This record gives sequence, C-alpha cells and structure tokens, in this order.
Amino acid sequence: MHKLSKKLRHGLEIAERRFREKSARNGKLLSQDTRDGKVVYVSATELLERLQEKEKEPLKK
Repeated sequence: MHKLSKKLRHGLEIAERRFREKSARNGKLLSQDTRDGKVVYVSATELLERLQEKEKEPLKK
C-alpha cells in the first residue's frame, strides 16, 4: 500500500509541474490560497519559480 501511495504522489507532482509549465507558457494566472484563507491570483511563471526554488532546498527530516 505504501508503494502505491508513493507512486500516486509522484504522479500528482509530475502532473502539477506540467500544468504550471503549460500555464506559464500561456501567460495564465493561477489561484493560490493565503494563510488567512483568502484566495489570490498569481502568475503561473511566479508559482513555477517558487516550485523550482523549493525543489532546490534540502529535504527536512
């Protein structure tokens, strides 16, 4: 079961990345929630850059 969960999570990460890349190429805005529960719209390019920065960070245990 753990193996299946890991595969599904990985597949979702790939799908999310592809969605952000396509949206960035097309100059789209994507919605994002804030800590106080509000919804803001951010350029897909900015969100993609944030994701790339996050991927560069060392994993926390």
